Amino acid sequence: ELFCGETDEIALLNVSGQVMGVKHSTLEKFPNSVLFKMFVDPNWNQPASKKQKSSSPHKWTPEEVAQWTKTIDGLSIDVSSHFCHITGAELFSLEWEDIRNLGIDRPGAVALLVKSIQKLCNDQDMSSGTF
Repeated sequence: ELFCGETDEIALLNVSGQVMGVKHSTLEKFPNSVLFKMFVDPNWNQPASKKQKSSSPHKWTPEEVAQWTKTIDGLSIDVSSHFCHITGAELFSLEWEDIRNLGIDRPGAVALLVKSIQKLCNDQDMSSGTF
């Protein structure tokens, strides 16, 4: 037995391949930490697709748009920082040159974004019955 007491009070963390245990009460002493948010925020462990589907993509906040960009296969996660002021409605109007104007210069990243925005738009049209 690794710990005495309630095991649900212990969070097991994989730190560079080494499993470590920490009490939740210890994590709660650092409310600004990512680990604290992992154990407090009920949305933390939900798949990203469920987080975004709380509303229509046209109504997404800039935070939801940035989170969505992190789910695009093959796209570098740092690209999401370019979308921190883009709403869902604005996202649907972006074209190739607009994305480049956001500061994303890699042609492959721009192409992935354009393709993903088009897919999102098509999926939205299909679900709303608009063709």
